[in-house]
Amino acid sequence: MVISEVPRAFRQPVSLKLTTNALLAVWVVVASFPLVWIAVMSFKLPMDSFASNPLQVLMGFETYRVLVAYRHFR
Repeated sequence: MVISEVPRAFRQPVSLKLTTNALLAVWVVVASFPLVWIAVMSFKLPMDSFASNPLQVLMGFETYRVLVAYRHFR
């Protein structure tokens, strides 16, 4: 037996590894959503936050145009 070989009792089937990694990836997306939401909303004007179109709330670029026009990014 080679020292670097994993003992048979610790080996996991490929399906278990794939399932574990898939669930972990889903959990990372779910857990990071509030942080991403806060970061995105920190650049929004109140009128962008309460838009009736959900895509405009997420990707409303009017706020960025206003900030660049007034040169707040210095």
